[in-house]
Amino acid sequence: MLFPTGPGDQPRVDALSFDWPPAQGRDRGCYRGLTPLDAHDAGVFFGRDAALGEALDALRGLKARGGVFILLGGEGAGKTSFLCAGLAPRLAREGLAPLILRRAEDGGLDALASAIAARSATPAPQIRAAIDSGADALRPLLKTLAEKDGAPLVIAIDQAEDLFSDKHRADSKKLLSLLNALVDGGDPAVVVLYAIRPSALEKLQRDAASTQTGARLYALPALSRADLRAIIEAPLQRLPSGGLRIEPDLVDAMLDDAEAAAAPPLPLLAFALDQLLRLRRPDSALCLSDYERIGRLSGCLDAAGDRVLGVGAEGRPPDYEVRLSLLKRGLIPWLAGCDAQDGAARRRVATEKEIPATSLPLIERLAQEGLVRRLTETAEPSFELVHDAVFTHWKLLRNMLAEAPRPGPAVERLKQASRDWDRNARAPERVTHAGVLLEQAEQLYAQPDALALLDSTDRAYLVACRERENREKDKTPLVPRVEVEPRRRELVAERRERTARGGGLAWVGMVAALALAGFAGWKWQTLEQQQRAGDARLARAENAIEAAILAGDKLLGELAQNLATANGAEARSMRDAVTKLADQQERLADEPAVGARLRRTQSVGLNVVAGARLMTGDHSRALAAAQKSVLLMQALTTSDASNVGWRRDLSVSYETLGDAQLAAKDTDGAIASYRSDLTIAKTLASAAPDNAQWRWDMSVSQEKLGDAQLARGELQKALESYGESRATREALLAAEPKNRKWERALARSYERIGAALAQKHDTAGATAAFEGALEIYQRMARADPADAQTLLSSIVPRWRLAGLDRPRARALLGPALEILEKLAAEGRLAEDKREWLDRVKSELAALDPPSTPTQ
Repeated sequence: MLFPTGPGDQPRVDALSFDWPPAQGRDRGCYRGLTPLDAHDAGVFFGRDAALGEALDALRGLKARGGVFILLGGEGAGKTSFLCAGLAPRLAREGLAPLILRRAEDGGLDALASAIAARSATPAPQIRAAIDSGADALRPLLKTLAEKDGAPLVIAIDQAEDLFSDKHRADSKKLLSLLNALVDGGDPAVVVLYAIRPSALEKLQRDAASTQTGARLYALPALSRADLRAIIEAPLQRLPSGGLRIEPDLVDAMLDDAEAAAAPPLPLLAFALDQLLRLRRPDSALCLSDYERIGRLSGCLDAAGDRVLGVGAEGRPPDYEVRLSLLKRGLIPWLAGCDAQDGAARRRVATEKEIPATSLPLIERLAQEGLVRRLTETAEPSFELVHDAVFTHWKLLRNMLAEAPRPGPAVERLKQASRDWDRNARAPERVTHAGVLLEQAEQLYAQPDALALLDSTDRAYLVACRERENREKDKTPLVPRVEVEPRRRELVAERRERTARGGGLAWVGMVAALALAGFAGWKWQTLEQQQRAGDARLARAENAIEAAILAGDKLLGELAQNLATANGAEARSMRDAVTKLADQQERLADEPAVGARLRRTQSVGLNVVAGARLMTGDHSRALAAAQKSVLLMQALTTSDASNVGWRRDLSVSYETLGDAQLAAKDTDGAIASYRSDLTIAKTLASAAPDNAQWRWDMSVSQEKLGDAQLARGELQKALESYGESRATREALLAAEPKNRKWERALARSYERIGAALAQKHDTAGATAAFEGALEIYQRMARADPADAQTLLSSIVPRWRLAGLDRPRARALLGPALEILEKLAAEGRLAEDKREWLDRVKSELAALDPPSTPTQ
């Protein structure tokens, strides 16, 4: 008999009417900590007898025609335990075990299908098909269940607020519509029970209960001191050993703390009791001193976290900071994160494979302490934070989340799409990211916080999206390379300091003349002879040409780099040498090649030629060389898409082409080339996000794109590109703080951002950016006071800051003058920088007010 109405027929609702320990778990603990109680715990569910009676009375009013029952309670009120350990076993005793949907954050449709399948002989896929078809198709299945139990059907949705998140809103709306139709009429009568927080009640009434005429609402009342005392004391008396004594002083202290708590005390009370039982000494009572040791009610979660980190009575262990860093890596964002829409803290389920291996032991320790639970119902070993109360009461986690950047909705869209793709056997038609959406998703790899959210499935999905995009553009898929090698030579950024000039120039001229007159020419002659002798001799000839190109590349790169700081007659002689050697290298690159290796070397050589010609100002010939390089590498990658090194070389060729186009004022062409470069760099980095070199490559590509966008006047787009580059470099430097190359590059990112903001007339933003660059240079100079390059680099942000903040100009330019004068006195100031010395002196003099003539 369900929902009896006669007073004499009222069943007992108190916990003592249920067996304890349960038959399914004789060693089950009487306190469950932060883990919600379930039907097995009905025998220790104390403190809610009156509320259970009232809720059952309210449900009786819905027995004939069905309807909606809303169980209302805030965070920490105990809704899940009230539903699962209170109402459910009492309804089951009367002939019906409700269908309970736990955590319907995935939309609830699969959860409903699983709940029905667990109670019937119908397979879950068939049930899911009926659900998708609507209420009329589902009713026959539900009627079978109702007739089996001889009672109305109750469908209970725990944590119903999850139905209103944006993550699976389409499925949630479909579930709510289905439940509305089931309740509105038909056979069998259906009662839908929603356990929900007050903050989501208005949404529920709008979407689920607005069509119902008999919806009942029951708000869980606050627990009285007597209720809390029963929750503390009564479960201990049900232990098989005859009960466990708890000191009265401890009970009073816990009750006092619970009444003084700002938030609902039930979760903390349950956790503290579980901790007391775990830490109890054998054959001893639960005592007040143990309660003090676990931090009392307000500090019990913090104390558990400290134990995980090795903090004891003697204080923090020597490796505390290391443990803290590993714990943070394991928790965020795998188990805890913030909702992309409303910023609220959210629990996440993470598989054991997703959590970083070095952090996994600490996550296991959290499980031992009761802050994390291991899930057994999932397909593979998984973990989850045990309760939302950890966000409110565990200070360490709260601080971690406050410091964590917000990844935004792009992550959620990507993960939803990748999961759909994976669930459908990775079918090509499930690859949905393309165009701008794909570019936005790939940009997530520039954000360390977002990158941590992407697992191997997400990365594989992105690669599949990029491959499809490339195929649609008649390009072969991009494949990650396997070797780690330096990215590319920046011909101007890292300028040499030279003090001895004449001898060096003479040596350069001699080597260039030898290379032009004899060395490479001999290789050419040898090639013509060897080609008639067979494949073996041809291979040796190609090897010889390759060696000549490589030697010429090295020399040409050095000449071009030195040309950047040469002056007068020296500059003219060096420019002539660069031109002649570049001509020779182009001849070698034009020679028909049989082997792919030589063609690849020719392409690389053309990149060097293009860079050298840019230094001489020959932009048209630089552009021609860069275009040849791209064509060579495109042909190679088309012939062998699996050669990852060639993919990387193609990226470099696109970048060189962009440099040449930008120098020729073709900003549209430069942006297109840089985007092609960045696409490859991102895909390579996405395939192995732990590869620092690949992420460095990506930061260079992002910066180059920003340069072209700035040249075209697209200030906001340039700032976005520079920002991505800066974020990538900050992450690299955080992982390897002593890498001076990355440190210098990060300062350069701040300088570029400052320049773009200055053009936008954002004086405050530009000032902050240049201050950031100056701070990095000053830190580098303190670490190595003899590094002239760093000292000179610090002049530029000082100069820009002086222009932005005239009242500070003297304070900024004064140290700049000291640096330049010191380097000049030591003979370490290059000729091209002596102009800086004169300009700084002139600007400082202009700051002095004109002197007043003496009468």
